[in-house]
Amino acid sequence: MKKLSKTALKAAKQSARKFKHDREVEKLKEKNTEEIAEDFNNPNIDMSSEVVKSLISKGFKPKDITPAMIEHHSNKKTKVTKKQIKRSANLSSVKKSKISWNVECGDLVSFSHGPEEKFGIVLQVEECGSDMNGHQSLIVSSSGRNWYHTKSIKKIS
Repeated sequence: MKKLSKTALKAAKQSARKFKHDREVEKLKEKNTEEIAEDFNNPNIDMSSEVVKSLISKGFKPKDITPAMIEHHSNKKTKVTKKQIKRSANLSSVKKSKISWNVECGDLVSFSHGPEEKFGIVLQVEECGSDMNGHQSLIVSSSGRNWYHTKSIKKIS
């Protein structure tokens, strides 16, 4: 008798397990369809409905399923989709606001640098984001060329 390698032995065991598992699954499916046919006597409920199938897969017995349960579970699904539709509609209809500042290049401005107030000239105004903290201005002053938040700068007229 020929000896099998480890990989061949593992493959054979795995295929045997898979075959056994598939047979058990088929038996359970046949048993469940027979039970459903026997237990289910309510003509008002459609057994082919996706909601009923999901309830049965969750462990409910067909005789315990009521029309109220079906309605409740079917409404859950529509609520989720409605929320998703509303979110997508809201995201597309949101208009991004444009923040404009009264500071332009070449303006004389005052700003606080530590405890003291300083004066300088704006060289460049740059937008780094859509909120108020995202705008910065490059200012030349006695302390050198530095970037400051535009919201902390006051224009001198």
